[in-house]
Amino acid sequence: LNKFSLPETLAAACGADGSLLGSEDAALDPQRTRQAIAQLQQKILKLTEQLRIEQAARDENVAEYLKLASQASDKQQSSRIKQVPHLLPDIITMCT
Repeated sequence: LNKFSLPETLAAACGADGSLLGSEDAALDPQRTRQAIAQLQQKILKLTEQLRIEQAARDENVAEYLKLASQASDKQQSSRIKQVPHLLPDIITMCT
């Protein structure tokens, strides 16, 4: 059992196309059950990788923000830097 294994009952309930199978369908088609498990494992791996990349980018952004905030030479500059986190949702909305 690896960390991405699914409980037998959950695996038996998922069809390869994402639909739900009755227990009799899963029992009759073990290949379809294996395909569903493999497909779910791939989705988990893909999402895990996307999350890792996004977390790394977030960490870099936070580090850069903290660096800029600590290097601010005057109160006005410091104030502008501290406003950035509040403006980010608006900036992101404009860019998408």
